[in-house]
Amino acid sequence: MTKRAKAGAVASVRSRAALLPEGAEAHALSVLGAMAEGVVLWDAEGRCVLANPRAVSLMELAADDLAPGVERDGLLMASVAMGAIAREQFEHVKSGFAGSKPFAYDITTASGRELRAHARPSGAGGFVVTISDISEMRVQELIVAKAKEKAEKAQAELSEKLDDLKLEKRELEAQRAELERTALVATHASDLVYITNPEGRIEWINTAFARRTGHSIETVSGKSPIDLLCGPGTSIEQIYMLKAAFRERQMTRCELQVYAKDGTPFWFKCELIPIFSGDGRNTHFISVGRDVTDRRANWVKAEQARLFEQRKREESHLLTDFNEWLQSCDTVEEMFEVVRTFLARLLPDCRGSLYVYTDKRDMLEGVCSWNDGPLVKHFDPKDCWALRRGRPYFYGENDIAFACDHVDDQYSGETPRRYACVPITAHGDTVGLLHADVPVESADGEALSEDQIREVQELINICAEQISLAIANLKLREQLRDQSIRDVLTGLYNRRFFLDTARREIARALNSSEPLAIISFDVDRFKKFNDTHGHDAGDQVLRTISGVMKELYQGREIPCRFGGEEFIVLLPGTGPDEIVARAEALRKAIEKCRVRYGNQNLTVTISAGLATYPRDGSELQEMIKRADKALYAAKEAGRNQVVDCIDVDPDDPGLNQEKDSAGRINARISS
Repeated sequence: MTKRAKAGAVASVRSRAALLPEGAEAHALSVLGAMAEGVVLWDAEGRCVLANPRAVSLMELAADDLAPGVERDGLLMASVAMGAIAREQFEHVKSGFAGSKPFAYDITTASGRELRAHARPSGAGGFVVTISDISEMRVQELIVAKAKEKAEKAQAELSEKLDDLKLEKRELEAQRAELERTALVATHASDLVYITNPEGRIEWINTAFARRTGHSIETVSGKSPIDLLCGPGTSIEQIYMLKAAFRERQMTRCELQVYAKDGTPFWFKCELIPIFSGDGRNTHFISVGRDVTDRRANWVKAEQARLFEQRKREESHLLTDFNEWLQSCDTVEEMFEVVRTFLARLLPDCRGSLYVYTDKRDMLEGVCSWNDGPLVKHFDPKDCWALRRGRPYFYGENDIAFACDHVDDQYSGETPRRYACVPITAHGDTVGLLHADVPVESADGEALSEDQIREVQELINICAEQISLAIANLKLREQLRDQSIRDVLTGLYNRRFFLDTARREIARALNSSEPLAIISFDVDRFKKFNDTHGHDAGDQVLRTISGVMKELYQGREIPCRFGGEEFIVLLPGTGPDEIVARAEALRKAIEKCRVRYGNQNLTVTISAGLATYPRDGSELQEMIKRADKALYAAKEAGRNQVVDCIDVDPDDPGLNQEKDSAGRINARISS
């Protein structure tokens, strides 16, 4: 790869990192560096964007072999040539990267270790590849397979011996001799053998049985093998099976946990066979078995590894879905519902809750919880050590720990042994807190190791980061939306938003027969005001008027700065009987205001015109035109007053002397 291409790849990485919040890049790289799995990010052109050190070390490559800018196809071809990727799966890998679905493939390193790579689309044609070391799992599978083969072989050999015994028992005159010879063989066998009478009482044991259990023939003679070997860990079902076999004179096979004389448990796989005389009488039972503790332990380890890998895959898929749903939310209410639903799945053994700052940022408000986690309605930020220290706080992780006051309130003074408080940040600003109690034991009461507890804590951290990113995106989208629909100077809705909303409200009013009103007004002698006091004073006047409008009009009502000193208000649900009173309330409220500018208190008045739907028209343009006619009538009548368009003659030419109303309206609406 050329130096220019490498430089371009590095610049691409840096440009993407620049989009992260301050400090998030270092934190993300730190997390990647600490991961037990290797992570490689390929862009849509098949170039390496990012590879953590674990990926390089797992694949036993030099740092330059897997660095930003490295071509994926070249690396794959080199891997096939070195034998790291089998030739028969090369096309599978190549077609996988050419597609848009997750896939997996195996890698064999130069030292012979087995790796499993999972590739997932990352958007815009790129892929994220996670690499795990599965060598130990493969070794365990091989051990289990060999143990199974050995057990099956031994079982086959034992079956042959038992078949011989069945044939020999048919000879009445030689039965006792046959039993003695069988006992002689069993004495020196490595399998554990005992013989009982028809009542199931032990008459003989071999050397292997005595050595493994610690019992002698003198201490076991006349005793039941069930009473002698079984204990608290023995399966009740297996005990019932053995008792039924003795009672019904039937052969049975079982694998159960038994106990030696000193109380040491071990797993015993055996076959119990009834012996019959020539006349059909049951004369003895013989049991042949072996200690399978090691084989079972290997199986348990392999099963645990399989379940762990399965759980990690499910967790990874859930986290991916969680992030996708969070990024799709349009409102914080939707986000809270997604958090509640997914955290109940991602953290099934944890109870938790989410808090966000109130608008005044003096308190945190509980917004959602999962798994019936207790939720405080409000608490002071000083009540949480995580918020005071500015970083995640894991109570119970160290010998020295202080419980958060809000946790005492949540759990009514019964603080959990372990819990996590993780600040939620957006664009470098702390906006909330994720709290979750951390389990110290499994559902069946078994104590969790520190590594298992840290895995839960790490998952809580990851969930908090996902929520932080979602809140940051929501805030950014909200800012962009506000910028597109609000006037910069006054914070009122702008003309485009007003016109779009007004047309929708008129259509709704048409279907529901609900009235609708418009107040159109502007500031009296605003040009003279600007010329006398300056444009800064004029801006202050406009801001003062907007403050009054925000207090008076909320909910579905749309206050708007239409342009310059012109304002308009849309009032859904307001009819002719109410509109004059509401407009008068606005006029008086503005007249009472005193605009402080320099050492002066300035008085402002307005002139307003009114129109209602459907009385004054069924089209928005017609209603605004009639309201503006009434506004000019108010000015002609001396200003600082409200005029309803029903009281104005629309054909009065005197209303057009100061300004052509129809022309102004058409220009405003069309723009």
